[in-house]
Formats: sequence, structure tokens, C-alpha cells
Amino acid sequence: MTDTSNNPLVIAAQAGDMTSFTALVDKNYAMVHGLVYSKIGDWTVAEDVTQDVFLVVWSNLNKLKHPEAFLVWLRQIARNASVNWVRKEQYRRSLMNRREQQERVSGVAEEDPSGATARKECLEQIGEALRSLSPKLREAMVLYYIEPGFPI
Repeated sequence: MTDTSNNPLVIAAQAGDMTSFTALVDKNYAMVHGLVYSKIGDWTVAEDVTQDVFLVVWSNLNKLKHPEAFLVWLRQIARNASVNWVRKEQYRRSLMNRREQQERVSGVAEEDPSGATARKECLEQIGEALRSLSPKLREAMVLYYIEPGFPI
């Protein structure tokens, strides 16, 4: 069953009526924020993502062909924005972990000069072997065999 209560507002907003769009935002903000918060788990970040959701809605409202599908469309945009934020956050954390690992590894290498030399030679050999592979195979090897944070 579709919810048609947003239809007049959607149609007016698609025609460029900013007051109607503001009313759509006011009417649906809490639902979108709740959905985003349930995925992200941070109230303040969820507010930022919710605002981004409504920017996407405004930018793409003319692409919505069936105003009665507005809520389904809005929820999907909110889900996608939440998933994208979580992925980006996981990637940022991964980068931070790699940086910390590299700092720990480089700190150990500086303490032991003979270990640093051996490590450098090993890395050079691995680098040569990887450069001898085709780009696709090299990428697969690095992604599969080399642990995150291993500085090559």
C-alpha cells in the first residue's frame, strides 16, 4: 500500500515550490533521521547525513515519476546514504590503522639497524617480484597476500 499524503507536496515541490519542499522536509525529517541513526549509531552524524539525504532529494525530485512512491524513494536514499557513510568511515578507520601499523613497524626498524637493512632488502625483492607481474595479477596478489599496512 502506498502513502499518498505527501503527493500534493511532492507535486508542488517538483514544480519548484520551495515552501512545499520545506513542508516535505519538516514532515519526514524525523523518520529519515531515525532511519539514518539506526544505521550509523551517532546522533550528530545522523543529522548531517539526514541533511545530505534531503539535498539529494531536492536535486533529484524531478526524476521521481510517481509521487505516491515518494516515501519508498526517500527511505532508499536514506539507506544508501547511511551505507555509504558507514563504508567511508570503515575505510577511514582502516587507513588510520594502517598508518599506526606503519609507524610501529618503522619505529622498530629504526631501533634495529641490521633488521632495517634485512627488511629493506626483503621489501625490494617483493617489490621486484610484484613489478614483474601484469597489473591485474599484481593487484590480485597484493589484495590477497599482503596484509593491510605492509608498506611496499
